[in-house]
Amino acid sequence: MATSAMILGLATPRSLVIIDELGRGTAPREGVGISHAIAEGLIQSKCFVFFATHFNKLTTTLSRQPSVINLHLSVQRTMKSAANLGITFQYKIVDGAPDDTTHYGLDLAALADLPSDVLSEGRRVATRLAALHAREEEDSESSRIAIRRKALLRLRTQLKQAYEHSALPDEELVAYIRRFQVDIAKAFL
Repeated sequence: MATSAMILGLATPRSLVIIDELGRGTAPREGVGISHAIAEGLIQSKCFVFFATHFNKLTTTLSRQPSVINLHLSVQRTMKSAANLGITFQYKIVDGAPDDTTHYGLDLAALADLPSDVLSEGRRVATRLAALHAREEEDSESSRIAIRRKALLRLRTQLKQAYEHSALPDEELVAYIRRFQVDIAKAFL
């Protein structure tokens, strides 16, 4: 926290700040709260920030900020049988927030040969908690706002890329851009 205070005090628009797992040793709610507050302070300072976190909630709470872009590292899961599970961390950056339905911890527990009844109970609890969380998110107005803002930011990026880099003939470019219209309409329904 002392380092975070120093960074907040010294950050300028010319600063590059890299934060890895802020709030890791705190209770989850406190960790999300302090991480969110520090991230907002850094956003206000207009510095360039890489913010690595296991608090997936931040992808929603901070996505209201137009300058925030969510990225994650892709993971490849292989499963030939229940006994032959593998996880490969690809170190490839992918656009968007990670999939909340993937339980890498449970997969790693299986690789560690935890008893099957422990794994089954862990998977059951994790699935139930994910379903409860999904219901809460569906009802959340801030979630709807975040989804719309993400759609608009994605549209901006797609239009800019089409404008700057497209070599498509006019008819194909128009068809390509019309698909954006459909996607953005879905986000605002």
